[in-house]
Amino acid sequence: MKPSDHILTLTNALSRPENIRTARPRQLISLRHIPEPMVCVLHEGIVGIFRESDHLLVAHLYAPFVLGFALAESHHQPHIYLKTRNTVRYEMIPHQQALALFDEKQLWKSVAWVQGFMATELFRQPASYVGQSSYQLIRQTLLAFMQEEELLRNTMPVLEYLQERTLLSRSGIQRILSELKKGDYISLENGKLIDVHRLPERF
Repeated sequence: MKPSDHILTLTNALSRPENIRTARPRQLISLRHIPEPMVCVLHEGIVGIFRESDHLLVAHLYAPFVLGFALAESHHQPHIYLKTRNTVRYEMIPHQQALALFDEKQLWKSVAWVQGFMATELFRQPASYVGQSSYQLIRQTLLAFMQEEELLRNTMPVLEYLQERTLLSRSGIQRILSELKKGDYISLENGKLIDVHRLPERF
């Protein structure tokens, strides 16, 4: 469960209204900054978290949220970046400044709760994809997409979600989606996933 109270506690401690920025849909946001990384306070909107190494979509985060504070003291940067799904309002705070505030206001319990939730979101899906066939990947990812918030499902084409989440070829995903639609296993409208009726274990 999302630790909303702890997120609000951290947001109230970190946020300064004059520092809030607005990002357009599909804009990339990096946490890599020189001379130090940044903590991101997500005030409004939805962002996808992507691995830099292969551009795999790992998870979505929904505002409000705070991320980027679990960085190593050696200033190693996180190997992730963010991609906005709709209009997003966010704020960037230098890492050391955030750590100082956490010390000053004794907020480490809230940090631990939020970071635990973040770790769960980051590692839950990719680990379960290992060793599966293309159809099994698509089946599991369709089911995961139905667990996303309705706002995202109404905004994002299912093909885009599947491709970013599995890294399978566009043509291969389209072929399986077409067959699933013909078999009345799923409902699609203008490229958006409306419903999953039933999905065979094998296809």
